[in-house]
Amino acid sequence: MNNRHLIVAVLLLINYATSSAQAARFNAGLAAGFNVATLEGERITDYIGANLGVLGMVQLNEQINVGLEFLFSQNGEYILPESYPALAYGKIRLNHLEIPLYLSWQMPNFQAGKTSPSHLSFSVGIAYARLLSFFAEDVNRMDISQQIKYDRMDAILLQGGASYALSKRLQVNLRASLPFRREGLLWTLAARLVYWVG
Repeated sequence: MNNRHLIVAVLLLINYATSSAQAARFNAGLAAGFNVATLEGERITDYIGANLGVLGMVQLNEQINVGLEFLFSQNGEYILPESYPALAYGKIRLNHLEIPLYLSWQMPNFQAGKTSPSHLSFSVGIAYARLLSFFAEDVNRMDISQQIKYDRMDAILLQGGASYALSKRLQVNLRASLPFRREGLLWTLAARLVYWVG
């Protein structure tokens, strides 16, 4: 399945979810936070980048939601270059368009014999990521971007996450992403604040 087929399938799934849920409710929001990844470092926190964008959520019932996001995602370890110099790296900036699609399940809260939604939810899904631009320098701050070559610029990611509602409109969200084609790539972790408009 190529990327065009995947995008069409995602759009059909969203259309089906919104039309089949009679009591579906839509909500939109903004996300702002950061990614952490190893890239050419030795620790998961070696490279940090922005994770910013807009998101929409369709509520299928009290516990199940379908979410779609459009993100500017920086320094995710999503795509491995075809060739790059073996040297000590300094600053690296990988700028991606990231489009996650996921199912979210809100944990039930059992109190005094009643079941109500809790503040905690979990999500699982996939994302399309496309490398928009990149910059790299060595430890001597020399630009080596022209020496890095990519044979492909996009990737499909597996994603899982958890959110905790601080209020009706504000959530803390944690997410882990791993490319389908791992090829030596590791997890990228994201920590974000999500503000729901509705």
